[in-house]
Amino acid sequence: MALPSPAIMVLLSLAGFCCCAAMAIPFVHMVAFCGDLGYPAARGAEAVSLVLLSAIVATFVMARLAQRVGPLPVSLLCSVIQIGSLVGFLYVRDINGIYALSLLHGIPFIAIVQGYALNLRFLYGPTIAGWRLGVVMLFAMAGMAAGGWLGGFIFDATLSYISAFQSALAFNLLNLMLLGILYFAQQRRTAAGLPV
Repeated sequence: MALPSPAIMVLLSLAGFCCCAAMAIPFVHMVAFCGDLGYPAARGAEAVSLVLLSAIVATFVMARLAQRVGPLPVSLLCSVIQIGSLVGFLYVRDINGIYALSLLHGIPFIAIVQGYALNLRFLYGPTIAGWRLGVVMLFAMAGMAAGGWLGGFIFDATLSYISAFQSALAFNLLNLMLLGILYFAQQRRTAAGLPV
């Protein structure tokens, strides 16, 4: 059975909020996180730059991959990659590890957001996806803002980024679940021979 259009919008909007909240916590607090580990602010700024550097390259790669396998599987892949980076941030303490995780965290940084536009076009077609993109991006950017704030709030309450990164991981797992629901509903529709 296909999901109704409002359910698809709710799933994509909530998934966008959750992925961006998760993404923002380490990104926004990277310089402070490095400082807490005893590294100068410049090392944290370098880690942020590595996130952005890998994001630029990965966006092109993930877009090409989405053309081959579809945008939903690529969104799921990006979510899993982000989970991997968040788990790593829970344990990393040396600067080389932070740099490596920053490169990993950058892979889905833009690609997962671009995936929402590709998914909307795939699910709704080019003529009616426009206003829907605005709604989904509103939720995604709200998630980015909420994640940045939440990371700071949790740090202020615990004086540690571990709990903040754990909350990011929880948001990302919810994102994976929401995208998974959408993916498996679409797979059932395809298996039944129904049009996208």
